[in-house]
Amino acid sequence: MGLLPRMSKKRKKLILLGLALLLGLFTTVALVLYYVQSPAKVKALVEHSISRATGTECSIRELSYSLNPMCLHARGIQLIDHGQWFFLEIPELVTELSLQGSFTRKSLVVKHLSIKGLSLYTYPSFSLAETARNAAVPSFFSRLARGLVGLLLFRDIQVDD
Repeated sequence: MGLLPRMSKKRKKLILLGLALLLGLFTTVALVLYYVQSPAKVKALVEHSISRATGTECSIRELSYSLNPMCLHARGIQLIDHGQWFFLEIPELVTELSLQGSFTRKSLVVKHLSIKGLSLYTYPSFSLAETARNAAVPSFFSRLARGLVGLLLFRDIQVDD
């Protein structure tokens, strides 16, 4: 006879729960590694997130990032709302970032932010309040991802002097 028939039901449930948690952890790590190794996927994810948050059409021509040192470089950022006649263009954005604080209370600190050639075109009756009202409600999975980022990566964003 094997070991499993002698174990109590409570112990079997604990083992299954532990295995499920390990599977979830490995899946999360694999997902993070996938996005770290796939800048094109991260670019599409960022474009989609910005589009949903602002209610505009977002496109980024080029996105690169580094984790050590932590920095982000984007070129050709455009936010367009055809209905409101709103067009924001950022030809180049470069930022240096760092994570500070304890493991579950980390803050993302913007050390240096450089925006070159910012241009904004609006129709005279445009208002930012109208764009904010059109933003979509986040889905369950985006709220879950935001919570995991807050727990594992950072909870807030600070700008260094």
